[in-house]
Amino acid sequence: MPAITLTPTACTEAAGWRTLYYYLTTNSSYYPRQLIFTYPTSEVLGGAGINVTGIVIHGYVRNSSSVSKRLRMGCKPSASAAVNTWSTYGGSNVLDGAFTAAGASNGSYKYTEVSRVLSGDALARFAGYMRERFAAGQPVYLGVIQPDDGRSIQVNPELGRWTIAITYELLGNVPSTSVNSAVLGSTAIKTTLSKVVGGSTTTLRYKIGSTVLAEQNLGTGTSHTYTVPTSAGQHFPDTPTATLTIEAETFVGSTSYGTVSTSVTLTLPSDAAPTAACTVSRTWVSGVASSARIAAYVQSKSGASFALTGTAKYGASVASFRLTIDGKTYTRTGNGSISHSPISGSGTVSYTYTVIDSRGLSRVYTGTLTVLEWSTPKITGFKVARVTSGNVEDIGGTYVRATVQGSVSSLVVGGSQKNSIKYNVQYREIAAEGEAENPWANTDTLSFSATSVNNSAMLKVGGEPDGGISDLSGYEFRLRLSDIYATSTALDELPTKDVLMDIDEATGNIGFGGSAPGASEDVGYRFHQPVDMLYGARRYMTYSTQETDTGMRWYNGKAIYCRVFTGTSLTNNGGTDVGTITGINALVAVQGYALADTGARFPVNFAYHNNPQQMLSVNVQASGAVRVFKGDAWTAQSYEIAILYTKTEG
Repeated sequence: MPAITLTPTACTEAAGWRTLYYYLTTNSSYYPRQLIFTYPTSEVLGGAGINVTGIVIHGYVRNSSSVSKRLRMGCKPSASAAVNTWSTYGGSNVLDGAFTAAGASNGSYKYTEVSRVLSGDALARFAGYMRERFAAGQPVYLGVIQPDDGRSIQVNPELGRWTIAITYELLGNVPSTSVNSAVLGSTAIKTTLSKVVGGSTTTLRYKIGSTVLAEQNLGTGTSHTYTVPTSAGQHFPDTPTATLTIEAETFVGSTSYGTVSTSVTLTLPSDAAPTAACTVSRTWVSGVASSARIAAYVQSKSGASFALTGTAKYGASVASFRLTIDGKTYTRTGNGSISHSPISGSGTVSYTYTVIDSRGLSRVYTGTLTVLEWSTPKITGFKVARVTSGNVEDIGGTYVRATVQGSVSSLVVGGSQKNSIKYNVQYREIAAEGEAENPWANTDTLSFSATSVNNSAMLKVGGEPDGGISDLSGYEFRLRLSDIYATSTALDELPTKDVLMDIDEATGNIGFGGSAPGASEDVGYRFHQPVDMLYGARRYMTYSTQETDTGMRWYNGKAIYCRVFTGTSLTNNGGTDVGTITGINALVAVQGYALADTGARFPVNFAYHNNPQQMLSVNVQASGAVRVFKGDAWTAQSYEIAILYTKTEG
């Protein structure tokens, strides 16, 4: 049986006798605690077709003590490894058991040539680890320790005395391949045999796992070329690569001399990612009438159903789909449909869908939908007035004229407008306090082919003006403005003919004791009776911690509101949220102060020159949160801050 002897080229200690101490001693003056020998790589032992059958480690020690001494040896990951660090193989340390290296003596040195024969698991781990290192062209590091606490042993690390004798056997003819990796269906793999056994024949088997793809009897030949078919992908449907094992079994006559294997990594062709097709169909939210289901996608009213069909390749299967649209992502397993409703965007709405196969490979597709912009009908004006049967405005009239302004979204499909606008006005007599509300009465519906309306007309029932409005009662009126999808409402009232105050909501003009000035008149208020101001005219506003209408108006006509925020502490060198204003639009003014612990009062938006630690400022966040910022040069004991603002709906 062949044998080879490994001789170290280096050791962590020089030749000559050394005292080797217990490897885990805490005595800082006890060194060395281990020896590490370096053995260069061996091409023979790292080659294919080698089976290590025996390992004997030689060494040289001496002992003068009456107590026998032990050693323990194992492989290290490097020449600088720690004393308790060992290489591993198969999940276990490559480490032999402790053994007696030098027997007891009578006081004079007893010299021993150590021959440690490995067996069992230790032999298997040493052999496997050394073959692995040598196959990679790397050296092996042998560590030697004294394993017993309180003892030491004399060791001579002379390199020639620390050899490793290895016996091995050849398993058969050794295969090698022309490539390390191969693409299914395209890469030709040439297997060449190194003939170890004279007069032998060889059978090659190409396998994925336990599945034999092909078998070839070479006879006495020494090479064979094979291209793995794409159908082999079915044998690794869940991974993008696989290991092709090439077994070479050697025969002399009918007697097998063993099997030697090599391997090639199989990869997929560049087009291995799955493909997919998508059919998009329109859906509608609940409540949309069939007549309103036009041949277009409509914002907030339409949805989309994506029918997804994927095709996996080379033995894989379709695992899942992922769809992203309108900022939302949906997933499903396998082929099928994904629905998204409603579509929140308009114009060109993009979507992407991704097909993923069982190997984790994916392909991304993109598409777009053209979505018509839509919003609920907008009422920009609604006013009712008492009129005569001749449609002349009269505070005592028993007929009603309604003025309506509004618009709906334009929905043009194929050059044709698909939306329409219509409205009707409902009314009811205002119930006395404590009585149940009266039911609404309908008037005729007016329809228009345009998408906007600006119309003033008498209310009719059955095509005739409705003159049943009593001049001695007040009435509520409700406008219902509709398109093909939705209805918006607005309210107005008519007082009795005894008018105490009349407010024109369109202009803000007010009439006291009669009708308000018209829009064309250059006056805002009209008093129909003499005004007696006994104590003169006085205007004031009240500050409150509740939202209060100041009675003032901003330049755009919006009401100005005021709210006061109070408290007893503010964060130093940071911001404090002291409250929230819902629906804020314009920030008109910020007033108030903070009381410091020194007794000083700091006004809001106080910026102390070149000393930001003194500052006090207020802002209102986009969310409506009122945030107070201050420096850290003083501590707030209390604060009182007033915010003047307009609101989005005011």
